[in-house]
Amino acid sequence: MPIERYGKMETKKRAKKTGVAAAMLVCISLLAACGKKNETIESLDTSKYVTLGEYSGMTVNVDAMQTVTDEMVENYLNTRLLASHMVTTDVTDRPVQNGDTVYYECVGRVDGEIFAGGSTPEGEQWNTVIGAGGMIPGFEDGIIGMEIGEVRDVPCTFPDPYENNPDLSGKEAVFTITLRSIQEKTYPELTAELLAEINSSYATPEEARAAIRTLLENDAQAAYDDNVRSALLSAFLSKCEFTADPPSFLVKQNEEAFKDSILSLASMYGYTDITAFVQAAYGMTEEQFNEQVKQIASTAAQETLAIEALARAAGISEISQEDLDAEAENYIADSNGYYETIDALYEDVGRDTFRSYVISVRVGEWLAENNTVEINEPAAD
Repeated sequence: MPIERYGKMETKKRAKKTGVAAAMLVCISLLAACGKKNETIESLDTSKYVTLGEYSGMTVNVDAMQTVTDEMVENYLNTRLLASHMVTTDVTDRPVQNGDTVYYECVGRVDGEIFAGGSTPEGEQWNTVIGAGGMIPGFEDGIIGMEIGEVRDVPCTFPDPYENNPDLSGKEAVFTITLRSIQEKTYPELTAELLAEINSSYATPEEARAAIRTLLENDAQAAYDDNVRSALLSAFLSKCEFTADPPSFLVKQNEEAFKDSILSLASMYGYTDITAFVQAAYGMTEEQFNEQVKQIASTAAQETLAIEALARAAGISEISQEDLDAEAENYIADSNGYYETIDALYEDVGRDTFRSYVISVRVGEWLAENNTVEINEPAAD
C-alpha cells in the first residue's frame, strides 16, 4: 500500500466522506503552512521557485463518467440500508462465484522465486471479496470456479506502474492459491415494512431506489469532475519548471502534516504507534518512511507554489478574510458535524492551509474552464 499524498485537509474530508469526491483535487497536497512569522505562501515571490509553462489551451483525455446501473443501486441498497439484516453463510456445495468472500493461502512467484510479501504468513489465511477489485488484475477472476480444498496457479501481471512495490511494476507473476473456505452474503427482500423497521427515511422500495440512483449519479458526476481537474492539474504541473528548492518552512510543515495524516489513518486501524503502522501497512522501516515523507513533502511544496503562481497569473488569488470565512462556512456545512465553528476549522488545519485549499479549488475550476477535455475511447472487449 503506497503512502498517499494528501495533507490535513484531505484527511478531514476522507474522515467524513469515503469513496468518490473524497477530495476536490487528488494526488497532490494542498498545504500552505503557517511557518515562522510572516512566512506564508501569500508572502512568497513564487517566481523565485517556479516558472509557469502552458496552462490554457491544453487538451487532456479522461475516462467517461461512470454509468449508474441497476446492479450498483441494489448493491448500495444492500450494503448500506440493509447491512444490519445481512446474513453470512458458509458455502460448501458450489465453487467460487462473483461476490463471494474467499479464504485462502497464497504463494506468489516472479520468475519462479517468491517475492517479498508474496507468501501467506505461517498459520494465516488471506481473504478477498471476489469482484471488489481489491487485488491486481486477473487475481480475483482466477479464483472464480475454484472448489474448497483446490490448489490452482493463477497467472497475473502487475500494473505498470505498481506503486505498492515499484520493483514488481509490469512483471508477470504466478500465485499458487489453496482455497480453504467460501462465504456468501444474503440480504432480505426490500419492503415498505422493512424500511419502516430500520427507520429509513424512504417510505417505499421505489422511493429508496430512486433516491439511491440520484445519489450515485451525483457521486459519478463528482468523480468525473475530480478526474478532469486532476488530469488538467497534472498536465499543468508537468509543464512547470521548478528553478529552486521550495522554502524549508513549507517543506517542514508538509512533513508534519503528512505524518499527522498517517497517524490519523493509523488510529482508524487501532494503532497508536506510527512506526508499527507503517511497518504493517507499507512494509517500511521508520527510516524508509521518513525518507519517503520528505520526498513527498518537497514535491507537494513545489506543487503548492505552482498552484499559487497560476492563481496569481489568472487573477484568482485574492481572497478577503470575509470571502475566506464564507468558504469556511460552506466547508463546515458540508463536514457532517466534524467542525462546528470557523475558529475550530482554522485552529485544526490552519488559516493559511485552508486558504491554499480554496485556491486549489479555484485553480481546478479555472483549468476546467480554459482547457479542453476529450473522452477516452472505451477499451475493446
